[in-house]
Amino acid sequence: MSENLSTWGELCARAGVDLGETPAEAPVQRLATGGNIIRSSSQGSGAAPASACSTGTGCPTGFCGLN
Repeated sequence: MSENLSTWGELCARAGVDLGETPAEAPVQRLATGGNIIRSSSQGSGAAPASACSTGTGCPTGFCGLN
C-alpha cells in the first residue's frame, strides 16, 4: 500500500490486467488504505451496533438485504 500510482496505465501494469476501454493516462485516486491493527482491548464499547434500518429492527421485511 506504500506504492504511489497516478494513472490507470500504471495501475493496470502493476496488477497485470488489460486497460479495457479506459485511457492509460486517466488519473486514479486511492480510495482504500492498508487498514488498521486493532487490539482486543480497543474493539469498542461492547454494545450491539445500531440497526441499519430506520425501523430499528434490522430489516424485518428483508428488502434491504440486511436480515
